[in-house]
Amino acid sequence: MSYRVIWSSGAEQILSTEFFLAHETGRDPDVLELAVFEANELLSDQPDDVGESRDGLERILFVGPLILKYEIYELRGVVSVYGVIVRYRR
Repeated sequence: MSYRVIWSSGAEQILSTEFFLAHETGRDPDVLELAVFEANELLSDQPDDVGESRDGLERILFVGPLILKYEIYELRGVVSVYGVIVRYRR
């Protein structure tokens, strides 16, 4: 089954800010873009098989510098990404 991945407006705003900061601070924004692409691929294919479970329906996925909080809605075929944290390795 293929899932539709929906990013909350809050998650999208965080990503937008992080892309801006990457440009401003000399970081490579392609790292973020690739991580978002990979996350969409992983979550749209088999979201139950990636990430780690947390309380209730919450799951967490680590992709590159991204830490994503998401929930899976099986009956609707939807994955909702509602939390984003960006952590660059030093």
